[in-house]
Amino acid sequence: PPPPSPSPCNQDDKATLLKLWAAMGGVKLTLTKGYDDVSNWLGITVSGGRVTQIDWRKKNLKGTILKEIGNLNALTQLRLYENELSGEIPKE
Repeated sequence: PPPPSPSPCNQDDKATLLKLWAAMGGVKLTLTKGYDDVSNWLGITVSGGRVTQIDWRKKNLKGTILKEIGNLNALTQLRLYENELSGEIPKE
C-alpha cells in the first residue's frame, strides 16, 4: 500500500513559517510538490498537523530570527546553522 499522506498543516504554523522565511531573507521556498501543503516544503516536517521540525541550515539566510518562532509550539527540532542570522530563539 502507498505510504500515508501527511496531515494538512495548521494555518497559523504556515503563516508563521512564511513570516520567518521572509524576515530571514529567504528568496524562494523550495517545494517538493506544492505550495499549499507545508509538509511538501523542503526542510519542514509536519506531524499531527503541526510543524515539528525545521531544517533550514545552509540556506544563505540573513536577518533576524523573529520571536514569532515561539508560536510553533510543537517544534522539537530547529536547524538554522551555517546562515547569517541574529536574534534569540525563545525558550518556549
